[in-house]
Amino acid sequence: MRKQVCGLLAALALATAYAQTSPTLNVLQASLEQDRSTLVANFAVIVERAAPLDLNGISGTLDTSDPVLASGRHIDAYRFDGRAGQAVTLELVKDPDTPGSQLDPVLVLIGSHLALLSDDIDRNNVNSRLIVTLPADGAYLVIATSFFDDRLGAYRLTIAVQEPPSPEAPPSESVSPAPEMLAETPPAAETARPSSPAPETPAQAMPLEALPASPAPETPPPEQAPPGIVPPEFLQRLAAQVGGLDEVVAGAQLEGLEQLVEQARLAATPAELAPVVSQLATAVAGLRDIVAPRLLEPLQATVASLQALLPPALPLAGVAPLVEQLDSELAQLARVVAGPRLELLHAARTQLAQATTLAELAAGGTSLQDAINQLRDLLAARLIAPLEGIFAAVEALEQKLSFPAEAVQALLPRLNSAIDQLAEVLAPARVELLQAALAQLQAAEDLDDLLAASSALSTALETLRDLVVPPLLVEPEAILNELEALAITSG
Repeated sequence: MRKQVCGLLAALALATAYAQTSPTLNVLQASLEQDRSTLVANFAVIVERAAPLDLNGISGTLDTSDPVLASGRHIDAYRFDGRAGQAVTLELVKDPDTPGSQLDPVLVLIGSHLALLSDDIDRNNVNSRLIVTLPADGAYLVIATSFFDDRLGAYRLTIAVQEPPSPEAPPSESVSPAPEMLAETPPAAETARPSSPAPETPAQAMPLEALPASPAPETPPPEQAPPGIVPPEFLQRLAAQVGGLDEVVAGAQLEGLEQLVEQARLAATPAELAPVVSQLATAVAGLRDIVAPRLLEPLQATVASLQALLPPALPLAGVAPLVEQLDSELAQLARVVAGPRLELLHAARTQLAQATTLAELAAGGTSLQDAINQLRDLLAARLIAPLEGIFAAVEALEQKLSFPAEAVQALLPRLNSAIDQLAEVLAPARVELLQAALAQLQAAEDLDDLLAASSALSTALETLRDLVVPPLLVEPEAILNELEALAITSG
């Protein structure tokens, strides 16, 4: 049943948690990224309602009374005011003094110039830690949540802050009194923004906008800057961290990472950078069993910082009403079907709610179909029918969104001009067939409409082949070929 989010997320009107069982790991990881995008999109609203983060640390409890995101995860939100250059270490741990806590901590840090997420510290430590140099003055939002929406409990959130060095004085240090965090905070000389050239340390995650200026080069700068959108200093950091793995990572794996760094250098748009970041994150996650945390954590943080260059993905238009219908059906089915029997249906619902591409929408539709087939032997036809209706609507939406509207619109003036030329030599009755095909194309809204319009144009042109000289049919036949190609590539 959908709940009204109160308190700090009242303005978001997000959906409630829906399942007692956890969907697949891949779905949960994808939902975690979508939650981060939701929080980024609503940063201004949430940060005003968030509780202040005590520099001595905070003990809290994540439970079902807390605000909830569309994925079903409950959250606690805190804020602090930071200054550019401050080195901040945040750590979220399951409270060891509270027995029975099932929390699997996930930590999110959001500011006007960054959006970082931390899951497990390493394979043997499910607590979360973020180390970052703040890129700008302003308010920062800290979100405490759990990887699994149904595993809640007590936690301890701590923060350590190290001031940047003064340009007129030696670096000074101001840290949180939390003793357990002092041990984790790197020395000031390693984490503070350097005022003079110094060896680069990989001990912290630095967002792209917060990179220090490079020291004056001893040799003339290259004539051409790297062509991509990733700043050169950041690429140097990434390359150095990957190169530091040469003694523990096999040659083929290291070469693959180096190739991804080069692809990041060449990425000229966020759309080109996004798949590179995804592949980097996957490759780095695969090294957990062979690379020590002290080497892997900085690289993980750097890859996370790369995501600050990427705009948050937005849900596909038209999906939300279908998810609402599915929520309503799930609420009805929960009264007659045991929770585990609905696990696939919940997972499909999550995929659909978080779909930002046609491929993700198609995957969600496939999962929904699989879930419906699983329930056919358990449910009466009257309970299956609404689910089949939702599945049909998902397929229709997929077809509508895959319709190449812009490409079709670009062909309309050309076809209209070609018809005008033919009208000068043809009888009105012959031209009417072409004009009818043009009208169909103008009204087309999905692939079925496109195929029907292409067929009508093909039929009209076929009746003209023996009536007009071939040069007059070159342009309309070229348009027909383009329409048929669009139908094939979009289908």
